[in-house]
Amino acid sequence: MLRIAEQLHWKLPKHIVVASAGGTILPKLAKAFKELAKVGLVQDTGCKIYSAQAAGCAPIINALQKGTDMISPVDCEFDRDWQSGRWLLRRSRGQRVRRLG
Repeated sequence: MLRIAEQLHWKLPKHIVVASAGGTILPKLAKAFKELAKVGLVQDTGCKIYSAQAAGCAPIINALQKGTDMISPVDCEFDRDWQSGRWLLRRSRGQRVRRLG
Protein backbone atom coordinates (compact mmCIF):
# COMPACT_ATOMS: atom_id res chain seq x y z
CA MET A 1 0.00 0.00 0.00
CA LEU A 2 2.90 2.26 0.78
CA ARG A 3 4.37 1.43 -2.62
CA ILE A 4 1.12 2.39 -4.38
CA ALA A 5 1.05 5.80 -2.67
CA GLU A 6 4.73 6.35 -3.36
CA GLN A 7 4.41 5.50 -7.07
CA LEU A 8 1.49 7.94 -7.33
CA HIS A 9 3.61 10.77 -5.87
CA TRP A 10 2.02 10.42 -2.41
CA LYS A 11 -1.55 10.44 -3.62
CA LEU A 12 -4.10 7.66 -3.24
CA PRO A 13 -5.93 6.37 -6.30
CA LYS A 14 -9.63 7.07 -6.69
CA HIS A 15 -10.24 3.41 -7.56
CA ILE A 16 -8.24 0.20 -7.11
CA VAL A 17 -8.97 -3.38 -8.21
CA VAL A 18 -7.52 -6.16 -6.07
CA ALA A 19 -7.38 -9.86 -6.91
CA SER A 20 -8.65 -11.64 -3.81
CA ALA A 21 -9.17 -15.20 -2.62
CA GLY A 22 -10.96 -15.23 0.74
CA GLY A 23 -11.24 -11.45 1.01
CA THR A 24 -8.84 -10.80 3.87
CA ILE A 25 -6.78 -8.38 1.76
CA LEU A 26 -9.71 -5.97 1.32
CA PRO A 27 -10.05 -4.65 4.90
CA LYS A 28 -6.24 -4.63 5.25
CA LEU A 29 -5.90 -2.43 2.18
CA ALA A 30 -8.60 -0.03 3.43
CA LYS A 31 -6.91 0.16 6.84
CA ALA A 32 -3.51 0.86 5.30
CA PHE A 33 -4.90 3.71 3.19
CA LYS A 34 -6.64 5.22 6.24
CA GLU A 35 -3.44 4.97 8.30
CA LEU A 36 -1.38 6.66 5.55
CA ALA A 37 -3.89 9.52 5.59
CA LYS A 38 -3.95 9.66 9.40
CA VAL A 39 -0.17 10.13 9.67
CA GLY A 40 -0.28 12.77 6.93
CA LEU A 41 1.60 10.97 4.16
CA VAL A 42 -1.36 11.20 1.78
CA GLN A 43 -4.68 12.98 1.51
CA ASP A 44 -7.72 10.73 1.91
CA THR A 45 -9.39 10.54 -1.50
CA GLY A 46 -12.17 8.15 -0.50
CA CYS A 47 -10.51 5.44 -2.59
CA LYS A 48 -12.98 2.81 -3.79
CA ILE A 49 -11.69 -0.75 -3.46
CA TYR A 50 -12.99 -3.42 -5.84
CA SER A 51 -12.44 -7.18 -5.65
CA ALA A 52 -11.77 -9.30 -8.72
CA GLN A 53 -12.24 -13.06 -8.66
CA ALA A 54 -12.13 -15.80 -11.26
CA ALA A 55 -15.52 -17.12 -12.31
CA GLY A 56 -14.55 -20.66 -11.26
CA CYS A 57 -13.48 -19.59 -7.78
CA ALA A 58 -15.44 -16.66 -6.37
CA PRO A 59 -16.31 -17.13 -2.67
CA ILE A 60 -16.73 -13.38 -2.04
CA ILE A 61 -19.13 -12.95 -4.96
CA ASN A 62 -21.04 -16.06 -3.84
CA ALA A 63 -21.44 -14.61 -0.33
CA LEU A 64 -22.59 -11.22 -1.60
CA GLN A 65 -25.13 -12.84 -3.93
CA LYS A 66 -26.49 -14.80 -0.95
CA GLY A 67 -26.74 -11.59 1.09
CA THR A 68 -24.26 -12.73 3.75
CA ASP A 69 -20.85 -11.56 4.88
CA MET A 70 -19.62 -15.07 5.70
CA ILE A 71 -17.17 -16.56 3.23
CA SER A 72 -17.69 -20.26 2.56
CA PRO A 73 -14.89 -22.37 1.08
CA VAL A 74 -15.43 -23.44 -2.51
CA ASP A 75 -13.92 -26.17 -4.63
CA CYS A 76 -12.13 -24.17 -7.26
CA GLU A 77 -11.96 -25.24 -10.86
CA PHE A 78 -8.19 -24.85 -11.06
CA ASP A 79 -5.57 -26.96 -12.77
CA ARG A 80 -3.09 -28.85 -10.63
CA ASP A 81 -0.73 -25.86 -10.85
CA TRP A 82 -3.22 -23.84 -8.81
CA GLN A 83 -3.53 -26.14 -5.81
CA SER A 84 -1.97 -23.48 -3.58
CA GLY A 85 -4.94 -21.19 -4.35
CA ARG A 86 -7.35 -23.86 -3.18
CA TRP A 87 -5.33 -24.23 0.04
CA LEU A 88 -5.58 -20.48 0.67
CA LEU A 89 -9.35 -20.59 0.30
CA ARG A 90 -9.67 -23.44 2.77
CA ARG A 91 -7.47 -21.53 5.22
CA SER A 92 -9.79 -18.51 4.96
CA ARG A 93 -12.76 -20.43 6.36
CA GLY A 94 -14.81 -18.26 8.69
CA GLN A 95 -13.30 -14.94 7.61
CA ARG A 96 -15.73 -12.10 7.13
CA VAL A 97 -16.01 -9.65 4.29
CA ARG A 98 -16.51 -6.13 5.55
CA ARG A 99 -18.32 -3.60 3.48
CA LEU A 100 -15.90 -0.73 3.18
CA GLY A 101 -18.09 1.96 1.72
